[in-house]
Amino acid sequence: MLPRYFSCFSFFIKVYSADSVIWNTTEFISYTCARPAFCSTRPHLEHLQSLLLSNKMAPPSTDGIPSKTIGTQSNEINYQDRHAVRVIVQREANDNIIIIHVKKGNYYKLPGGGVEGDEDYQLAAEREVLEETGCKASIDTKCIGVVEEWRNDLHQTSYCYIGNVTDDSGRPELTEDEVLDGLEHEWAPVQDALQKLKGIKPTSELGIYIQERDTFLLETFLAL
Repeated sequence: MLPRYFSCFSFFIKVYSADSVIWNTTEFISYTCARPAFCSTRPHLEHLQSLLLSNKMAPPSTDGIPSKTIGTQSNEINYQDRHAVRVIVQREANDNIIIIHVKKGNYYKLPGGGVEGDEDYQLAAEREVLEETGCKASIDTKCIGVVEEWRNDLHQTSYCYIGNVTDDSGRPELTEDEVLDGLEHEWAPVQDALQKLKGIKPTSELGIYIQERDTFLLETFLAL
């Protein structure tokens, strides 16, 4: 019998019979069915598809959350959309937080980075903190601020969370580019961290954007 194929977000289902289903990872995003008649006679597969669709990770709600827009959208540019997370990483015992100095471009930033595919935003925040600082952190469920950037051909939306360190015994797992850029994290009292973010003079366009973005997010945190 020829196999019939279905794709549902990050899953690839190869159906040989009604009771034989094999799952493998794929990059498909939309649901397709090569045999519509087969689909219409298999309500349990339609139910499976609806469950998978409901599990797609949506951006956090930004209703009532402080927000900022950096840059201006141009109708002449075809932008690449990117969602990212930023994290205020703190110790519960004091007011120290983590900031990261980037030697290339001479600027400070908050831990964070891009959300991968259908990754949960809080899990993305945990992953980025671990990769950039070596710390494990418990991420609060509430997003505290959002920044929308229009930069060159990038349209980036950053969602900021608070994270409390649960284990700081690890080591950063930086990418090759991050090593070359000279990322190095440090702990600082929150007011000192803000002054470092605002007071440094970036030498790159990227650094200037990040300075404005993360200064706003840290000031939003201090206003809570």
